[in-house]
Amino acid sequence: MFEISTVAAIEYFARVAYPDFVVWETGLGGRLDSTNIVTPLVSVITNIGHDHMDLLGDSLEQIAGEKAAIIKSGFPVVSAVERAGSDRGNPADGEGKAFHALFDERGLPL
Repeated sequence: MFEISTVAAIEYFARVAYPDFVVWETGLGGRLDSTNIVTPLVSVITNIGHDHMDLLGDSLEQIAGEKAAIIKSGFPVVSAVERAGSDRGNPADGEGKAFHALFDERGLPL
């Protein structure tokens, strides 16, 4: 149903409403999400957690890799994920470590 709603919204915006900007909320988020077909002005990744592990992977590193698939070359990314060990981050869950390792691996600026 989420995929059908996404297509209906894209069609509506393209043929009826013509908004200047659209804020898309994802389902799974990442590579497998139907909203990933949209070319963004900016992508936002709010956090990396253990949700949807049956589809996204068994570790934070795998889940971060799936979520990072929304990143499009030449478009900025905003993330609320904190680097592990930071004063504000939660070093116990390692989400910052997993996500930032992907940025480092792909040569993306933080």
